[in-house]
Amino acid sequence: MSPYGRCPQGTDFEIMPIVPQEVFKYIERKSGRFILIFLLLLVLCVWLLVRITQADQKDLAMYFLPVGQGDSELVILPGGAKILIDGGPPTLNTVRALDKVLPEGTRTIDAVIMTHPQLDHYGGLIDVARRYQIGIFVSNGFSSGLGSFSELQSLLKAHKVPQIILHKGDAIRYASSTLLVLAPPVEIKSVADPNEAAILLELFSKNTTALFMSDATAEMEQDVAKQAGPVDVLKVSHHGSKYSSTEYFLRATSPTIAAIEVGKNTYGHPTPQTLARLKAVGAKIFRTDKDGLIMIRSDGTSITVLK
Repeated sequence: MSPYGRCPQGTDFEIMPIVPQEVFKYIERKSGRFILIFLLLLVLCVWLLVRITQADQKDLAMYFLPVGQGDSELVILPGGAKILIDGGPPTLNTVRALDKVLPEGTRTIDAVIMTHPQLDHYGGLIDVARRYQIGIFVSNGFSSGLGSFSELQSLLKAHKVPQIILHKGDAIRYASSTLLVLAPPVEIKSVADPNEAAILLELFSKNTTALFMSDATAEMEQDVAKQAGPVDVLKVSHHGSKYSSTEYFLRATSPTIAAIEVGKNTYGHPTPQTLARLKAVGAKIFRTDKDGLIMIRSDGTSITVLK
C-alpha cells in the first residue's frame, strides 16, 4: 500500500511553520479532495511561534547546499516557512550545511520535497529525517528498490510524517509566496528514466521568480518553457549536463542567476556546452563545487548573492 496521500490535480496546500508535533494535525478526504484541518489551538500556537521566533525573516532566502554530486536546496520564505528540496547523496554534507544556515537551535523543517527517488537526491534525507522534525513530505509518488529508500520511508513512518503526492498544476502556498508544480503530469504512471518524472517547481516570492529544475530532460524543459517566463534564479538542470539547459529553454526563461549543484564526478558536469549556453543568455553562473554554499536573498527590490 502506498504511504502517500494522492491529491487531485490543481490542489493547493497552505503550509505553516510546525509546532513541536507536526505541521498538519489532520489530513482528511472530503468531496473527492484532500483538505487540511487545523485546530484553532494549533493555529494559535503556530502564529505565536512565528511571531516569536521568525519575526525577523522578512526576505526570501535560497540556499544551494554544497552536498557533492547531488541536489539539495533550502528555501526560507518571508515569514519563516522552511522548505527543503532534495537532500543530496547519502553523506552528512546536507545536515552539516543545514546546521550552518538555519538559526541556532532549529530542529524543524516545514516541508521536504523529494523531486524523484534517485540516491543523489534522497540519500541525505535519511540523516535529515533523523535530525530534524519534518512537517510534511512531498514526492511524485515513485519509489526506488534500494534499501536506503526503504530506510527513509521507515523513518518517515516512525516519525508519523504525513506524505503527499503532487503533480503539474498543484501548488504549495505560504502567505504571499507560491511554489507552483510544473511537472510531472498526473497521467505519468511509469517511466524508463526516473528523471522523466521529477518534480519541477517555480517559486514566486518577494517579487522574485526561481525555477528548480531537478534533473529535467530536454523534453521536460521544453514543456516548462511554455509555462514559465523569464526568471531571476535558475537551479540548473541535472548538474549542468549537456543534455539539458537547451538553447530554447534558456532563451525562454532568460535567467539572471544560474546555480549549478555539482561535485566531483566522471560525467564532465557541468559541461562546456551548458556553461556556454548559460553565458550566451547573460546568466551569472555560480557552482557549488567551486563556490561552496550559494546564498541568495531577495528583499523585493534587489537580489544579493553571497558565497
